[in-house]
Amino acid sequence: MFEDIKSKVDYRILIHYKNEILKIGTIIVDTYQGDIYYIPSQTIKIIDSSYGGDIEHFSFHRSGVVSVKFKDREREESMSRKNIQSIGYQLMMEDNVFDVASLPKHGKEVDPLDVMFDDINEDAIQFRFSIISGRLIIEPDSLTGVTVSERTVQTDDSLLSVKDMCLGWHSGNADKLMQYALHRCARPEGKSNIIKRTIHIPAEQGITLPNEHMKNQITYNDFEKVDVRVGTIIAVEEFPEARKPAYKLTIDFGDEVGIKHSSAQVTKHYAEDTLVGRQVIGVVNFPSKQIGPFVSETLTLGLADENGDIVLLTPTTKVPNGGKMF
Repeated sequence: MFEDIKSKVDYRILIHYKNEILKIGTIIVDTYQGDIYYIPSQTIKIIDSSYGGDIEHFSFHRSGVVSVKFKDREREESMSRKNIQSIGYQLMMEDNVFDVASLPKHGKEVDPLDVMFDDINEDAIQFRFSIISGRLIIEPDSLTGVTVSERTVQTDDSLLSVKDMCLGWHSGNADKLMQYALHRCARPEGKSNIIKRTIHIPAEQGITLPNEHMKNQITYNDFEKVDVRVGTIIAVEEFPEARKPAYKLTIDFGDEVGIKHSSAQVTKHYAEDTLVGRQVIGVVNFPSKQIGPFVSETLTLGLADENGDIVLLTPTTKVPNGGKMF
């Protein structure tokens, strides 16, 4: 098995531009160390608007250190970010190509690992390379700046295309996705004939391990599946068979939902006669639940006080029965 694992994996970034295949650069991932390298297809001299010299490649080390290798001098550290294992989302770099026609032609066959952007007609483009972790981010599309799928093209006018590829075997990164995005790019005013290409390496975006309360994060679509309605209690009975003191509630949830029954452990704060006519909040699309001899059809919602006794959730102003919470 391990004999088939390469020590490094190359991803060539290509575009199909006016009937030609041109090369933007190459991303190399060290399989065992987890380091990532970016080699632009042309000489680049400008990093983040400052002159840097002739750049050979960029290194995104597993430790989080970002360094630049120049042709005429030693590698220089650019910045330090979170180690790659801890990254939930990170835009690694932006490569601004202001003269697409000047990109070198790709004279080889296209490999299955090559990232090909088809039908590109823009004369200036921005190539973005990001890392997204499915383990550290449960719902990436909830985060600003995280491009998740081709759907984003519909809401981002500058976005031309998105491609995804799993990091695969790489040390500590098996759950991660490398994402490549191509955007429209504006030429720098007054310098279009001088500056052909620039690189921007953004600072750490700080999206790492989720907080404890976010580990079971749901989407808004998940929330919409829970049908929470307001209803009025129209009858209350004692429930002596219940293991804990409780009432049997009959609740009117309006014409659409109708009458439903619920068991509620609210005897500490409420007498039977104080509950009739009170509006409450309940989940009306849970399956019925058998509680002793009684069938509960809705979950009546409440909060525990400092002693663990339940206080009912109720609207502060009377509203129509059956109104849905949103």
